[in-house]
Amino acid sequence: MSFGTNPYALGGWSSAWPAPSSFSPKRPTFVTFRILHPSAKAVGPTNAPLDILNCVVLDPHARTYLTISTASRASVTSIQNAKGMVVGSVQWSASPQPILESNNTVHIQRQSSSAFLQPLGSRTEFALAIDGRMYTWIVGAQDQKLYSFDASSGEVEVLVSVCRDYTGELVLSVAPVALRMGLLDASVLVLVLLCSGYGP
Repeated sequence: MSFGTNPYALGGWSSAWPAPSSFSPKRPTFVTFRILHPSAKAVGPTNAPLDILNCVVLDPHARTYLTISTASRASVTSIQNAKGMVVGSVQWSASPQPILESNNTVHIQRQSSSAFLQPLGSRTEFALAIDGRMYTWIVGAQDQKLYSFDASSGEVEVLVSVCRDYTGELVLSVAPVALRMGLLDASVLVLVLLCSGYGP
């Protein structure tokens, strides 16, 4: 993961990304969610590879929070909440890029993947605009993180951190404030796109 790039300047923000020597993002207490193979919920860890297009997102109490599913010949990935309601989707057949939307804890209007995930000079750093606020998503060698940046204080805060554990599951560590702002749902959309190779 490189912090030498200044995504905030590239994204149009007035404040610069902190220099590597001074970079110490605020780390709040995290709440843990997991993305795993559907069968793992019933039988425990499985050697089956995680398919981001057909998986479940479990909350900290191991209850289903979201279900992500894609029919074998379908061109749409649906995201359902615990009540079975479709609250998000990605249309893969759209041209020239996938079209996505979400209407669960956060409203993300129908838009292309490149409008949702805006590259910041590389394919590992992206800007996201959610509810009028700007965030940065950075893909590292071992993890991926969603950051916010307070221009008035110069404070960088990690809101969501994603890593893969020894079972192959994805572990999402989410700040409570990020949950309240619907950023978990937004992060799931990011992962569906990037893990499927459909970045901008």
